[in-house]
Amino acid sequence: MAGTPPPPPHFDPAGPALAGLSPNKLAYINQKLNKNLAGAHLPTIRVTTVNSRVEPPIYNPDTMNASYFFTKCEKYFRSQGFPEIQYHNMVGTILRGNTRMWYDGTVWSIQSWDDFKIAFSARFDNSAVREARKKLLYSRKQMSESCEQYITEMVTFAKQVDDTEEESVSVGRAYNGLHFELILATGSLDTLTVNTLLQKLAHTYDAIRARDQRNRTLTWLPPLYGYKLESGPQFFNVGGRGRGRGYVNQFRGHQFRPRSYSTSFPYTNNFSYGQPRMPHPNSG
Repeated sequence: MAGTPPPPPHFDPAGPALAGLSPNKLAYINQKLNKNLAGAHLPTIRVTTVNSRVEPPIYNPDTMNASYFFTKCEKYFRSQGFPEIQYHNMVGTILRGNTRMWYDGTVWSIQSWDDFKIAFSARFDNSAVREARKKLLYSRKQMSESCEQYITEMVTFAKQVDDTEEESVSVGRAYNGLHFELILATGSLDTLTVNTLLQKLAHTYDAIRARDQRNRTLTWLPPLYGYKLESGPQFFNVGGRGRGRGYVNQFRGHQFRPRSYSTSFPYTNNFSYGQPRMPHPNSG
């Protein structure tokens, strides 16, 4: 007994790429498709448009837990128009490095998106990885990034370690990791939120600027706002000459290490650099 012949190939009119076309245009497209693909046994072809401007998520076990990565993957797949039934097949196209190598070796055992999440968590978000992530959170200190960037990243990072932690606890940890000059000049805080801490730090910067103008010194501080790393240390403008951070170019003969020696430098009468209060660790 002969089997039922497959229906003629046609484009899925529900596909996002064909939305809005008139019935006459859809009929014309299907007519051309039948002529070119007759006998190919392709009953339905779904056309999707990939948005190359949406960057795929990249898993970083140091700062991201698996649940957060899965959420970002699902958002990415939805933005590209992929159905959920294909998530476990499409995820291999965005994995990188050791995660891609692991996927290529276990793809045969993954039959659904839930299977992938269980296997991925067991390999890349186990108890050892979570403990290492927690140690990194508790040991991180502010370096050259701005206060805004450091505090925001620390609060976000804390959610990757413990999503039930209150904001005040996360902000308090970020405050304790700020540059030591900022901690000394800021003092205690009544309420701990990201906004209140940044407002308090703005007053702290003003106070340090006023102190440097009185003492004719320069105090190195990281930037207050912004998400781009500065090319060098930030100095406050002293003496009213409007050169501010440009003074760093005049500081020759030393590799700047703000944590190695004093960060305040007295001025001489001609507004040139004086000598550091302590000898540089690289000097003889």
